[in-house]
Amino acid sequence: MYSARILCASVAGVLALSSGGQLASADTGSVKSKKSRVTIAKLKKDRSSTDRRVAKNGAFQVVQLEDSSLGVADVGLLDGAQAYVLSPEGVDIAWESRPDIKSYQILRDGEALADVPGTSEGYRDDTVRPGGTYEYKVVGESVNPDAQDAPFWGFSAKVPKGDEKSGSELSSAAAVQSSKALAAAAATEATATVGWKTFIAESFVQVPAWGVVEPCGYDDSYYFKGDGRSWDVYSQKNRTHLQATIRWSDKSVTQGAWVGPTEVWKNGVRVATRQESNSAMIARKASNTPVNVDVNFNFSAANPFCKVLNVDASKIAGSMMIRLTPGGSYSILQGSHRQMPAHQIYITRPGVVTDVYRASAYAPICLVGYMTCPNATFTRNGKF
Repeated sequence: MYSARILCASVAGVLALSSGGQLASADTGSVKSKKSRVTIAKLKKDRSSTDRRVAKNGAFQVVQLEDSSLGVADVGLLDGAQAYVLSPEGVDIAWESRPDIKSYQILRDGEALADVPGTSEGYRDDTVRPGGTYEYKVVGESVNPDAQDAPFWGFSAKVPKGDEKSGSELSSAAAVQSSKALAAAAATEATATVGWKTFIAESFVQVPAWGVVEPCGYDDSYYFKGDGRSWDVYSQKNRTHLQATIRWSDKSVTQGAWVGPTEVWKNGVRVATRQESNSAMIARKASNTPVNVDVNFNFSAANPFCKVLNVDASKIAGSMMIRLTPGGSYSILQGSHRQMPAHQIYITRPGVVTDVYRASAYAPICLVGYMTCPNATFTRNGKF
């Protein structure tokens, strides 16, 4: 769960239990960006347009690209200033640029595809195969190494085939048909997954001490090893990870739970490792109706080195009741958690990840006792 080593505790790095997390700086000058054929501003305009050329089917609509060809846009992400357009000629990804972002990395099927400057507003992948399906991720890097709000998002892209008569491009009829097929698939998605991750943003944090008292069995010349990452929902570098997958066909809920090992370090050497059980990590269905499912999350995982008077006072802990609907709405009816380490809650459905809740860590002293670290409470609602 927790971990450590002798380094400045305020240094945030990018390392953890497995690969992932904030991406390293990109040499954006060495990569020629392929300009997207669409912008967020145009897509927002088209979404509200009454032009007959724009055929709307749920979250998908037919749009005209800058080269006058047609594509199918997923406008369900527009409120987050992100979107993508599918056509036989390629996948056009678009976002609104931010002055605090240094660069973006685009990944396809887990492999780095391109690094583009932070001033860019999109990227075009013209190496796709019509009819193929690809998984994309877009990960931003902030100009501030300590920032925790760099954008990251992903989607699954089913590339449409061109019309037989018009060649590689989509005809109007084929574009409408493709948008309807995508909308129908989205409406009948089989599952949705709610995940709750906790992580230590720093690479190492100093072992807390109360004067001459050493509640964790080590003095403050030792360090717990952290996860060294920011708000990357895809990262596998976590202290704990609890998730619940809802199958809409029968409203069943399946749990997954994981607790990371706790490491103690000094002078660049790992001196001890302990593993806490995941037995107290529980996510189960509370109730359901024909139109929603309520899921109860309740978890705790102690730091096995920090047991005050044999009491697990150093637990990472949280609980919430969340309600989800097949149509893509959620409500966190009630929630609370200890304020160490950082907490992140997300919802995924095929092709889309929605960041629902984030809470930065309060202070490392929370590692040694609940009396030093009060609970935070929260509620949320929205679309996923």
